[in-house]
Amino acid sequence: MVNVLVTILLLPQITLAEKSVDSMNVSVDITQEKKEVNNVFKKIKSSNPNQLLSKDIKIFDNNVASEFAPKNSTVTEVLYTDFGIPSISIDYTLGDSRVIVTYFEDGKVEKSILNRTSGYITENFNNEKKNTFNRNDVITISRSKEQLDTINTLIKERNFEEIEKIKDTTVNKVGGKTIISFDDSNAGILANKKVYPVPYDPEWKKYKAKFKYGMYHEYSKALDDRGYDPHVAVKVYETMDYFNYVDESYKNFSAGRTVTAISLFWDVAKSGTFSWLSYAAVFVDTYERIKSSISAVDEAAWNFEGGKEGTVYDPTRSKTNVQTWETWGTGRVVLGWNYNSSTGYNNPNWYHSKRSTALQMSDYTVFNNAFETYNNNINMYGVWKWGEGRLGY
Repeated sequence: MVNVLVTILLLPQITLAEKSVDSMNVSVDITQEKKEVNNVFKKIKSSNPNQLLSKDIKIFDNNVASEFAPKNSTVTEVLYTDFGIPSISIDYTLGDSRVIVTYFEDGKVEKSILNRTSGYITENFNNEKKNTFNRNDVITISRSKEQLDTINTLIKERNFEEIEKIKDTTVNKVGGKTIISFDDSNAGILANKKVYPVPYDPEWKKYKAKFKYGMYHEYSKALDDRGYDPHVAVKVYETMDYFNYVDESYKNFSAGRTVTAISLFWDVAKSGTFSWLSYAAVFVDTYERIKSSISAVDEAAWNFEGGKEGTVYDPTRSKTNVQTWETWGTGRVVLGWNYNSSTGYNNPNWYHSKRSTALQMSDYTVFNNAFETYNNNINMYGVWKWGEGRLGY
């Protein structure tokens, strides 16, 4: 299911004649800011940065830029960047508005405003290009409950051929892991590079048969009674794989859109946006405009299969570690945001909104179950007759 919401509203342009203004009158007029370019660079360059994010990005104390922000505003970030033309961004809030003014050393000025009540973002790049869009107009894709139930059943059966027959569904193998995503042709979902407001997404956190716990000289009376070396290795492994999209909301930004606009869409610090774009290998030009189109993800949820498995070294027939016990359970990972009544939504992160019963089980319990199952089979058959098994599946 794909919902596309498109709303365009042209906000009135109000001239900002003074720096002391009511928040309702915040405007993208840059007359005053154009006059202050040299003073801004002189002041910031004479100060020491608080933090070096990279050789191109530095963060300064907010107080050094207070004289360049309107009266009654609160400066929240002062950022220096250099991607060919040095720039200084001053990020401040005034009433229900968030404003980012970026001064470029060649004299150009970019000013963008987010009205947090209406969601509208208004941009002005040096009086050469102006744009208005609503941060709440996002594309949302989701699966029905019936689809989720069907896919979940087929995952447990590892029947991926049938999963691919489901409408708008693609099964991708990435690095040996399985990702069940929305169809590659669905609404251009995969046409743009996805960028998450966190430095990773579940596709990069998957793991299969990761070693968790083990003992290498566990005594088996069943083996001893039958003349085999009774000291064997018992190991526990864990898997978090078979990710399946539940829903996702995102906004597309074409090449040429500014990092400032993306920051205001997420309503996060511009320095953070630079980091997330860099992590996703999205590059910017000298005026901090992205060089490739992206889908900036705002909300997302995935189901996954969590599993724990135990192996025992079998000296009777297999002469190797054999899988003797396993347990699996479905969990859900979502992209969530912390909320503070003073600062709003911030600090996005991935967390588990539904826990996998398998991952809740202790490694010690899995260890004991695997060893007990093995010994019971040796007592019953004299050998392990079930083969090696296959971890992570």
